[in-house]
Amino acid sequence: MWVGGLSHGGYRVGGQWHPLSLALLSVWCCLCQMGIGSWALAVSGDESLPVVSVPVVLFPTDTGAATQEGASEGATPAPTSEHEDDNSLGYTGSRLRQEDSPPRIVEHPSDLIVSKGEPATLNCKAEGRPSPTVEWYKDGERVETDRDNPRSQRMLLPSGSLFFLRIVHGRRSKPDEGSYVCVARNYLGEAISHNASLEVALLRDDFRQNPADIMVAAGEPAVLECMPPRGHPEPSISWKKDGANIDDRDERITVSGTGYMCVYV
Repeated sequence: MWVGGLSHGGYRVGGQWHPLSLALLSVWCCLCQMGIGSWALAVSGDESLPVVSVPVVLFPTDTGAATQEGASEGATPAPTSEHEDDNSLGYTGSRLRQEDSPPRIVEHPSDLIVSKGEPATLNCKAEGRPSPTVEWYKDGERVETDRDNPRSQRMLLPSGSLFFLRIVHGRRSKPDEGSYVCVARNYLGEAISHNASLEVALLRDDFRQNPADIMVAAGEPAVLECMPPRGHPEPSISWKKDGANIDDRDERITVSGTGYMCVYV
């Protein structure tokens, strides 16, 4: 082994050779035992000279000659860091890769209205280099998925979408209902999607008012009244006669948005 910038028993500064103290020789020997690599060593020849910090590079070689500037052309180059080609953070050595790019959302989630107990998916897709990681937030709080808890009924898909195995909704607990965003991140920054609301559809079983039988004279209007059950979102109303849908193009029939139907018979 030899040391670039140092020779056995001394070092060179300004073209002059100075002997090393026994303590520095011990440090040099320890460096040789630690193997090849790049080191920094502070040396001083005697009390009349200032302490000089010099780079020390250990190389395997068959010759004993070296200079502080580096090895000769025949010397084996020092090994690179084991992470120099690691692109997991987007770096090659200490240089930023020119083809890397910050995240951007290419598919935003949309509002959903889902029935209780049914599956649902909030879509999100992001691009960037390196590929961004995606997290979801509901009402400002990070969403726990199966990657955090294998028992979670929320699954983070490889595409970045959030899948619900079933929507959970109760009178006291509504853990899935709220406003969601997805956030994509890599080392160059982050991108945030548009807000998307997830609402749970509810419909009570009983009509508040059922239509009743009526008798009218020919040519007189007949009004049938009906009040649908409460629900969210507000339920829509349609009428049927003898099992068939009422033709809304029939000019004799008028249906109001509140459930009333007027028929001229």
